[in-house]
Parts: sequence; C-alpha cells; structure tokens
Amino acid sequence: MQPSQRDTAPAYETEDTDFGVRMVALRQAGPEQTYVRVSSFVVPIACWIPAINKEIHFYVPADDKHAWRYDLGLMDRPVQPEDVRRAKAIGPDFRRLRNPDNHYLQDRAAQRTVNYTGMVEDATEGEFLAHDACATESMGPVYDRSREHLGVSDKGVIAVRRYLVDVVQAFQAGQPPPHLVTDPAQNQFGDVDTLSATIPADGGWREHFPHLANPRHSPAAHPAPSPTT
Repeated sequence: MQPSQRDTAPAYETEDTDFGVRMVALRQAGPEQTYVRVSSFVVPIACWIPAINKEIHFYVPADDKHAWRYDLGLMDRPVQPEDVRRAKAIGPDFRRLRNPDNHYLQDRAAQRTVNYTGMVEDATEGEFLAHDACATESMGPVYDRSREHLGVSDKGVIAVRRYLVDVVQAFQAGQPPPHLVTDPAQNQFGDVDTLSATIPADGGWREHFPHLANPRHSPAAHPAPSPTT
C-alpha cells in the first residue's frame, strides 16, 4: 500500500529559507515509521518535487496571463527514449493533448465506472497530469483569490504566496532579492533538495537529512522574508 493511501491526512510543515520555501509532508507509514516527502520552491520560478525520479519544474512567464512549463528530470544514468514519459502527451504545438478545448478528453462512461473525473490514466498521459492541469487551468488566467477557501493541504500555497509578497516588498525597499550568489565559493546549494523516504518515527525528520541544513545557506546567513505563520 502506498503511504498516501495508508495515511490520507498528512501533517504539513513549511519553512522559509534563503532559496525559497521548503514544504514537508509527514505520513504514518506503519508501526514506528514515518514517510517524509520534501519539496522545495526555489525563487524565482522553480519547483523541486520527488517524483519517480527527482524533477524540477520551471514556470517561465510568457506574458501577464501565460507561462511556459519546462520539466527537468534528474537521473543517475544515461537517459533512454522510454524515460521521456510525457512526450506522448504533448502535441506538435507544445500543448497537452488533453486540454481545456477538448475538456481534457473526459470520458463520461469512465466517470461512472472508473473514477469521478472521467479522466482515465493511460500510457499517453500517465500518472495524473490531466487531473492537475484541469484543477489549475480551469481557474482561468487570473483567479479572484478572495473567493478561495484554502484548507490544511494548501499550507504550502499560502507559504509560497507570503514569501513572494515579502520578497517583492523587500526588493522595493532596497534589499537584494534572495538566492543570488556572486562568490563562487558560495555556489553550493546541497540544501536545495527534494526527497521522499521512510524513516523511524522517533525523533524529527531533520536529523535524518543533515544536508538540508547547510549553514552557509541558512536563513541566518542569508536573511529570508518574515517567517510563515
């Protein structure tokens, strides 16, 4: 059983860093075990996620209402053609084959018998990309966030938004933006990482991943925006 199925109500933590925001989800993984998943938002446009392999998603603004998404997968061996899993889901115009114009190829029969979305995972799309795309794109290019009803699982969203607002305000006040390094000796960012692992439940997760607390790049060494509450 996957950890997300064993424990459907994880505990969420966020912490501001010099590079952005670290987001942590903790789940019960069995007797005396905890499943920890660490993701990182890295200013200005990158998200590090622990997928099948580690991935970095770059959201590059194209204009005020659109952005290009680039996915970079990290592997410990040469890339093979079969590793490019999402290529078949993208058309020649670089749009997903499942998109708002065709209602993400929603299948009403599958909606009655397979899952409530009617967007069935297949070899072309894989995983749940269509579900994510529908949830984000159906909001429209500029969403009225005053109508949102954020919950516990949106803690990372709240933390990143607050971080970005604080960064912009600090920059307008004359402070340098975070995550800029001009000294080559400081160009080591091992603490910018994403991972998932099962660890003993006793003690905190930080002691198992000491590389996430690099003192040269801690908030104390490079002041970050005001802490998230």
